[in-house]
Amino acid sequence: MKPTRLVVLASLLAACPAVGQSQLPPQETPTQVRKIVVHDQGDQWPVAMALDIHGAVSSLGNPWLGSECSPILGLSGVLDMARLDALQPGQTESVVAVGAAGMATIRWGATPQAFVVTPISDPALAGAPIVRAIPVTTQHQIAVVTASRTSVRTYRSTGQLVGTGTNLTPTPIRDLEMFCNAAGAPRLLLRNDTGIRCHTTAGALSWQVSGSGGALVRLPRTSSARVAWLHQSAGAWRVAVLGDNGVLGNYPLGQVLAPTDALQAAFAADADRDGDTDLVVKTSAGVAVLRAQSEGNFTAATATWHASLQPSATSIPDVVATHAGRRLRLVDAFGNKTVSWERVDVQAAQQNFAADDLMTLEVTGDRGGFGGASGAITNLECTLRTTPEALAGVYSPATQVRMQVVTWVQEKLDGEGAKLQAAESNLLFNLTLPSGWQFSDSLWPVNVPLQLPYVQERGWEGDRYYWVTVRLVQTAIGSNTPLQASEPITLVTSMSERQRKQNWPYLNQYFPEPACLPYVLQLTSLGGGVVGVIERADSPPPPPPSGIPTPRQATNAGQITGDSVPN
Repeated sequence: MKPTRLVVLASLLAACPAVGQSQLPPQETPTQVRKIVVHDQGDQWPVAMALDIHGAVSSLGNPWLGSECSPILGLSGVLDMARLDALQPGQTESVVAVGAAGMATIRWGATPQAFVVTPISDPALAGAPIVRAIPVTTQHQIAVVTASRTSVRTYRSTGQLVGTGTNLTPTPIRDLEMFCNAAGAPRLLLRNDTGIRCHTTAGALSWQVSGSGGALVRLPRTSSARVAWLHQSAGAWRVAVLGDNGVLGNYPLGQVLAPTDALQAAFAADADRDGDTDLVVKTSAGVAVLRAQSEGNFTAATATWHASLQPSATSIPDVVATHAGRRLRLVDAFGNKTVSWERVDVQAAQQNFAADDLMTLEVTGDRGGFGGASGAITNLECTLRTTPEALAGVYSPATQVRMQVVTWVQEKLDGEGAKLQAAESNLLFNLTLPSGWQFSDSLWPVNVPLQLPYVQERGWEGDRYYWVTVRLVQTAIGSNTPLQASEPITLVTSMSERQRKQNWPYLNQYFPEPACLPYVLQLTSLGGGVVGVIERADSPPPPPPSGIPTPRQATNAGQITGDSVPN
């Protein structure tokens, strides 16, 4: 079975501390975002694209490793976007856009270090308002509702037309979804003003159900449930679970959603990690997680409300799974010109793994975290701490866990990352469990070379800032190709006499609010210089000059054996 979206984007091990980390910082975006699409830029580095009301698309960058908003050139008049899910974990995902100019795919180009827009030439797609995509065997199929809203054209991601359904409905198509039936054949599920119609990609009608309004949610591939239809019937909300041949079950949601609640978006995700697909619902009342009792069964769905979340009522958000699928983030427009990656948790009692602190980064060493005796190289001594929950079940005969360490430099705090000889590194360390390891915390010591002048008595007079990002990556044995990856931990260091004399303004400038400094690990004098280390910077750093780093291109840096920490 192909990996689901949750597997593809799920983080393997890491977690962020509970204090002050309920959300990532907002990102500056165009005014009035209409839709957000999160996708994997390759090797488990999720990024987002924002579509605004004027039809322009912008990349929001990676929230953990650079978050600048950049317009994607070559796109205008866009009306809808959809993600082309990775066929294998860690593959670069694409986004398909439709609108006034027809259809185009958007994909991150590793060589030009930019997004590449590839138009798909078909005059029949001009003004297309809706697009959806699903993986089918080893490729994708893309369904597009034409401007007439009565016809659907289906393509491969290469642009090849594979099916046309003309005049499928007497009333306009309002929503569209796709799924593969038990035989692996793609089906179109469209909603018009009178109900749901299921068609083949050639346009033949398979079945239909009466009703109106609501939203269609594609479910991860299960034994029978394909799509959930959230809508109102007789003045009350309910969910109809749809399969290959029609309705599998109808479940009332009156105990969760009030008749006056306006449904804005819904997503499928295993929110409580019990193996069954749940629903994340955004309404006018807030955001709720509806937890199913079993596969496709919402008979007695329980809800966790996040009424404090107030995402924009005008945008369609996206959901991304993190922390090995144990956490969900709602990526949506919040307030004026900002997009936030808000964490959406179910109740702790409903989680198989409720702990947050699965991985932390500490700076250790008897020299304040820095060492090195000669030449221009100075080593940063780090220790990664992992909990038993982070490591249990990770090691297997077919996989191994690696620590990826990425470092780069800024000449000035408000400047771009700069390649300064060996200042940028991308290293992979193999991890082996401590001898006799039992279920206890483990410490993993690592020395990272930085292109810094060795500490002199008078300190350094430069104004450089060194970023270190650490994450865990699961690969097959002998391979650098990531199967899954953790969220990263980032710290910033500076050893600058200038900064010491100015009361370390780099802390105050980059982290202006006191609440942004919950994890200042060290700030000590060292040979006339200053060491400042901040774990989990609230404001993301700029990306390294080489762009989003990939373990495939990392240098294998040896073995690290952990030390058990007595309970």
